Amino acid sequence: MQYVIVLSYFYVYATFDVGEQHKNYIIKTAGKTLRQFRTDAGKCLRDANGNVNLKPPAKYANLIYEADWMEFVTHRTQDEKFLKISEENRKRASNPLYPYRVSRMGYREVEEKIVSIVNSYVI
Repeated sequence: MQYVIVLSYFYVYATFDVGEQHKNYIIKTAGKTLRQFRTDAGKCLRDANGNVNLKPPAKYANLIYEADWMEFVTHRTQDEKFLKISEENRKRASNPLYPYRVSRMGYREVEEKIVSIVNSYVI
């Protein structure tokens, strides 16, 4: 992964006039974009029936070679280290210590709602 990020930085550096003060920002942005791309590609890993897609998704057909897709599929479905970490993260996410209960209201509106309920009992 680090190799891809550094390589993408050099492509940006060769194409645009990038100062040294912007190097870290570009590398961080490239890392975030790569992580998002892998997440999106992982969502295309299985079809609606749960079967593994052996061809890259049509959406990314011009970006992913079939050999790279097969390596990605193998890593995500058969690599013991990846599967172990994935299962641990799934268990951790299923029972959060502080569950998010705010919905779309936001914390400020939830706080106002709680205060109004408390005030109704006090008066």
